Amino acid sequence: PYMGEEIPSKFLLLEEQVQVAAASTVPPLMPRDQFVGLARKSGLVDDENISAALEFLHQSGVAIYYRGVRTPNRSPLSNVVILSPQWLSDI
Repeated sequence: PYMGEEIPSKFLLLEEQVQVAAASTVPPLMPRDQFVGLARKSGLVDDENISAALEFLHQSGVAIYYRGVRTPNRSPLSNVVILSPQWLSDI
């Protein structure tokens, strides 16, 4: 999806932060609000760029984010970011 496009350096910095968090968080899940804080620490300040970065991480297989999806108990999956796709496939 990003082939031939220049990827913002802040997206790559956030990708590194997500990988560090995935390695140190059990299970490798993060509330979306906490992810937004991590994104802000990486230099992303507005919601549009944070959403774009999250979409980039999802499309590149670094994290999984289900925007607008609800679980059977009606809780929105969009409130959580899965930091390790491998963890999800293993469970």
